[in-house]
Amino acid sequence: MKRSHVSSILCLLLLVLACSSAKRIGDYYFESGRYVEAEAAYQVYLDEEPQDARRIARSMYRLGVIYALPESPVYDPERAAEILDRLLSINPGGPYSSEAELIRHLQLEVVRTRDELADDRLQIQELEEELELVELELEETQVELGEGAEQVETLTQQTESLRRRIRGLSGDLATKEQELERLKAIDLQQPP
Repeated sequence: MKRSHVSSILCLLLLVLACSSAKRIGDYYFESGRYVEAEAAYQVYLDEEPQDARRIARSMYRLGVIYALPESPVYDPERAAEILDRLLSINPGGPYSSEAELIRHLQLEVVRTRDELADDRLQIQELEEELELVELELEETQVELGEGAEQVETLTQQTESLRRRIRGLSGDLATKEQELERLKAIDLQQPP
């Protein structure tokens, strides 16, 4: 056999062993709850392993779970949904499909709810700033007009209307925060 041919076979064998080793290391770290190390090992395995859906399904699923676990240092619901979506597209109906679909759906709900919370917080902040301005205007009007009861009444009504909107949005915000915590609390650590 030619030397270059033997060298090529040896390189291929080392690559297969490295990939297999990265997978085993990832599994060990995953089962130990060491998610940062597991993520790195699974990434090496998935980067080096040929895209054989059957061979990489478990590693992709576990990588998605690592990103989906709120207690994971690499928690990233968008990345979890992306990885699981990729798994579902390359291995539809595979052994991890139903769990991957459920976790993907939950992560998309977490992202949606988190985005709504951010929007609600921003709207509340804007309304509070508007309320401050209306209250300041009300005080100034009361001082300047003294007897301008009609304008004072209008500003008072605006103030009360803004307060009601803030209370309503604050209630919605609390409900959405509870929903976000409920979604995060779903136990994703039970293997399929």
